[in-house]
Parts: sequence; C-alpha cells; structure tokens
Amino acid sequence: MRASVTFSWLHVTDLHQGQREQALLLPRVQTAFERDLRKLHDQAGPFDLVLFTGDLTQRGAAEEFAALDKTLFTIWNCLEALGSHPVLLAVPGNHDLVRPAPSDPRLAELSRWAADPAIGEQFWSEPGSPSRALVGEAFANYASWWNDHRFPRVPGHRAGLAPGDFTVTVEKRGFALGVMGLNSAFLQLSAGDHTGKLDVGLQQFHAAAGGNGSRWAEGCHAALLLTHHPLSWLTPPARQTFDAEIAGHFTAHLFGHMHEPELGEQRLLGASSGYRWLQGRSLFGLETWGQSRSRSHGYSVGRLTVQGDKAASLQIWPRLLVNQKMVPDHAAAELDQAKGCAQETVALRQPFVHNAPNLKRQAALADPDAPFDRHWYVHRSGWEARALGYLDVLGKPGTILGPKDIGKTWLCKYVCDSLRHRVSDPVRVAEVDVGTLVARTGANTSDSFLRELCVWVGGELKLARADVLGWWQTADGAPGERATRVFEDRLLPSPSPLVIAIDRLEAIPEAVRMDLFSLLRAWCDRNAQPPWDLLRLLLVIPRIPNLGDLQSPFTITRAIPIEAFSVDEAEELVSYYGLRANNRELAEAHRTLGGHPFWLRKAAHEARSQRTGLAEVIGDVVATIAEDYRQRLHRKPGWRDALTSLARDQDAAISAATLDELYDAGFIVRKESAPLEYEPRMVQPLLAALES
Repeated sequence: MRASVTFSWLHVTDLHQGQREQALLLPRVQTAFERDLRKLHDQAGPFDLVLFTGDLTQRGAAEEFAALDKTLFTIWNCLEALGSHPVLLAVPGNHDLVRPAPSDPRLAELSRWAADPAIGEQFWSEPGSPSRALVGEAFANYASWWNDHRFPRVPGHRAGLAPGDFTVTVEKRGFALGVMGLNSAFLQLSAGDHTGKLDVGLQQFHAAAGGNGSRWAEGCHAALLLTHHPLSWLTPPARQTFDAEIAGHFTAHLFGHMHEPELGEQRLLGASSGYRWLQGRSLFGLETWGQSRSRSHGYSVGRLTVQGDKAASLQIWPRLLVNQKMVPDHAAAELDQAKGCAQETVALRQPFVHNAPNLKRQAALADPDAPFDRHWYVHRSGWEARALGYLDVLGKPGTILGPKDIGKTWLCKYVCDSLRHRVSDPVRVAEVDVGTLVARTGANTSDSFLRELCVWVGGELKLARADVLGWWQTADGAPGERATRVFEDRLLPSPSPLVIAIDRLEAIPEAVRMDLFSLLRAWCDRNAQPPWDLLRLLLVIPRIPNLGDLQSPFTITRAIPIEAFSVDEAEELVSYYGLRANNRELAEAHRTLGGHPFWLRKAAHEARSQRTGLAEVIGDVVATIAEDYRQRLHRKPGWRDALTSLARDQDAAISAATLDELYDAGFIVRKESAPLEYEPRMVQPLLAALES
C-alpha cells in the first residue's frame, strides 16, 4: 500500500471587508459558510492552503485590513477545529488599494499604458520610475498587512515587481506544488470600467519567479496561478501574450472579481494538457451594479490527488448560498450529482517518483531513542511550512505545541537543519535545550539562567565561553538588561539573521519563568530596531502558559499544535524500516498505539530487528508501554486516581489543571468529536497499568 499525495485548498475571494451593510449580512453568510465547510472538510480536507484572490477589503484602508484579520481569525478557528492547519496565500484586487487623486499626473501617464508601450517598458525596468512609485503608494496598506499578518505562511516566499506578486513552492512527501500570484489590478487605480484595459505581462511572470518563470514552473510537479481579474479584463495584446507564453505553465488559474461564475477549459495549441480557469464567488461582499445589488455568495474547495507518476486528479467543489444554505453551484460547472464536484485528470509537469521503502536509509538500524537523524524523519509538511514561514517574519516567533514524545523536538530539529542547509538567504541557527541547560549548569535563578542562555547561544555561534562571560560581567543592570546588552552588542550583529530555537521550555525553573518569557516578548517587540530585526525565535513547549498578552511571546502568532501520526505518516515511518504492512495491519497498529510517533517507531524497530511483521510485535510494545505507565503513575498518585476515574467514566469530574498535566504527559488526547473532552491516548496499555 502507498498512500496518495493530495493537496487541498479553500478558495475565497471578494470579501470586501468594510463595505456598508456587510455587518448586517455577514453573520448569516458566515454561519452558512462554516456549517457547510464542516461537511466539505470530510470529503476534501484537511486543507493545506487558503487561497484568497483579491478584494479582501473595500477601500484598502488600514482600519479595514485590521478588521480583516478578525474575520480571517474566525475562519481559521473553524478550520483548526476541523483539523486543518493551512497556510495563507493572497493577491490584491482593485479594492485593496487607496486610489490616488484624479489630478495626479502619474495617473494620467498610466492611463496611456495600452497606447504607449514605452510606459510599460519604463514601469517594469526602472524601480524608481514615478508610475511604479504611484502603484507602490496605492497598495501600501495591502503590503503592510501582508508583511505583518499573523496567519501561517509558506517559507521561501519570493516577491515580484508589482505589489503582491509572488511565487512559493509547497512540498509534501516529495511532491512540489508551485503557486504564483500576480497583481492584475495595478492599472485599475481610478473609477470607471477597466474591462479590456489591464495587463499581466511576461515581465511580471518572470520577475515573480526570480528571473525565469518557465524554469520555476518546470521545477514543480504542478502549479496554480492566482490573480484577481479574469483574462477578459486584459488588453488584447496582453491576453495574446498570456495565452501564448504564460497559461501553459499552470494546471489551473484561480481568480475572483466576476459576478457570474465560470469554470472553463481551453486547449492550448501544442500543449499536452488543458489550461483551466476557476472563478470564485464573492464570500461575504456586496457589489452594486446600477440600481440593483448582487448578493450572490459562495466559495470553492479544490483538491489535487496524485495518480501514478504522470497524472493527477483535479477536483473542484464550487458552492453557492441559496436560502441561507450553501449548496453545489451547478452554474459554475458540470458536477457529479453524488459528490457535488467537477473532476478530471490532469498531466503533471514532470514525473513524480515516490520514495521506495528504505531507499535512503542504508545506515545501521536507528534505535527509537536515537538523536535526530533527518534520514529517519517522517515529514510533516504542513507544520514544517508553518514553522519556517513564521521564521521569515520579523518579530513573529513560531511556537510548537504538543504532548510528551509526540515529535516536537524532531520537528524543531528538522526546521533548524533545513535552515542550516539553505543556500539562499542564509541564517545562523542556535538550538537551546532548556532541560539540558538546567541539568548541566544547575541554573535556577534569573541571573544564572540568563547568563547560561547567553553562553549557550554563544557556543552555538562558535564563541568562547570565557568571552561571553566577560561580556556578561561588563554589562550593567538586572539580569534581563544584561542579557539584552549581550545579545544587542555581541550575539545579534551580523550580516545574517539569528534563529534561536528553544526546546523543552516546560523545564524552565519556576523562579525564572516569568522573567524569561517577558524578556523574549520584549525582544520580539523591538523587531523594528537594529539589530533586533535579525532575531527569529522558535519556541517548543507542551502548552501555552497563562501569561498576560503583553508579557507572552506565545500570543504574537498562532501556535503550531502537532498531534499523533496520521495513518499515512505511520505508513511512511514503517516503510523507512523496510517493512510492508497491509491496510488492516497498519490500521490496527495505528489504533492500538494511538498514532504515537515514538511507540510506532519502537514497534517498527522491533519488527525489523526480529525480521517479522508489525502484528507480531504489537503485544510486546503494549506491555512495554504499560510498564512505562506504571512507573510514571507510581510517582504521581493523583494522576493515577484521575486516570482510573476517566477509564471508568469519560465524563468524570477531573480538574482542568490535572487534565492539562495528563495531556502534556501524553496519557490522554482530545476527542475528535468533542475537542473540549478527553479520552485515553492508548487504551490497552493504560488499562494494564491501572490493573496492576
């Protein structure tokens, strides 16, 4: 068995945050949207991407972008409750700009774009040209929002020439999905009908990809294009260039702006696959046309499923609001009556080869307790992308959450290892293990801990302990002030950013806790001041501690809560040990061990060592877990009492503090059907431990 690679996305467009009357209509649409999203999530989720194709706001005002964040947070809360942890990608629309004064002479120059090719040539070739400056000013609020937003990002985001242009590559199990976003609204800076007057050109296409859009696309197995406008809004020459030089690089083109949806397919001369455009309905916005108002609302979901090495299945679920209920949008496409989606096979841009079992793992068999080794690491692409994405943003720490032995440390180390080997945009990396730091140094006061933290980071940067201690001694003030001075004067200054990954923060001494967390927050808040603009933080802890918002480094961004392996991830792990398990055997091992990465690794290791199958070793692994439980519960009788009550009655009254401790320790998990309730992670070993 080999699980398919899938990419799923939520496509939303034309929110028009800040539009009049929206406050009255939004709750009705939002309720229907979230209710419907729960149903579609079962068919097409979890979602890897949220793709927003413009008109996020109504007038491009800063206060509208601030309100937009609140609306998006509501959507993200819904998605995360369903089990999706997507990244956000967006392009601006013609409502995401502040229109310049009609008398601005630069506006008059841009209005002659189609008639005078020299204007476009100067615009693209001269960064300091007056017309380029005008476009930058118009989209300044959008650019500021994009740079500062708190939603998960894709690492390696490359910006292009026009505001909002970008390319990214999202990878999952070796499959590379490229996404390019192009600003189609940079010429629509004034009122009036701009149909047939806009441009998306080759300069934009190539610049967004670092100079060669064709080479970028060839490096992807499939690629999506995002714009706000459909092709009908381009000038005839621009449309001709797009059809001949750009369209063939993409599996599908997603856009918004229109009021009647269309999903179409155009066969390109000489192309081996079709070019598809997928238009989304307005999610919450209103648009006025003469004396009438269009209140057509909807959204769409897409999924790309790899089929073999040369093709993939593309599925689209277009949705339409009818009588306060989201239903399949049959006006958008010919839909399968049972599934409510349009589906067809698309060709991949290059062959995709699945990793064969044990292909890269020719070294000695790794013990489950062995230190991190990227060759034995199971990729968790969504969480990796979120962590790397946060580290690209000034003052926005990434926070990895999860219970004991769930894979937090290996995820953190994989991210750090990836950063160390990054060729473009090099960074310095310092990994700090709080548990080891405290055990080695005995640091249990703010003075000793912060001093040793400086020494540890200095050691990671190949600086002598004596030198760092000397800097500490010469710094004045309280421990936090001295640590700040050492970082500011000695550790941070460099041509490259410094990523500090702090693992096992739960091991911090209680006397140091508040001082360290408030200091980290203060450092993040200085992100606009050199050299603090070079600092990047990755924090690892089981659960966010209760701190004031202004003192917590954990509330600046949305945390990355990781959980047990999925069945697909368990299968990948088993394949690393050269084992092949059938569907039933793998599902049973996953269920019995609760998807727990460490114990699944233990089972795979035992099966490989004994040259047998998973089913033959699961009983021994369960006995080992039960013994581990007995020893841990012997030291914590209060935990044992609580788990005994929970085993008898999952509705038993157990204090929130005790439930948090049991969750952090890996004994219990949140129920999928009721995230506020808990159940044992692994029933068999727990019952065995409690019976003895």
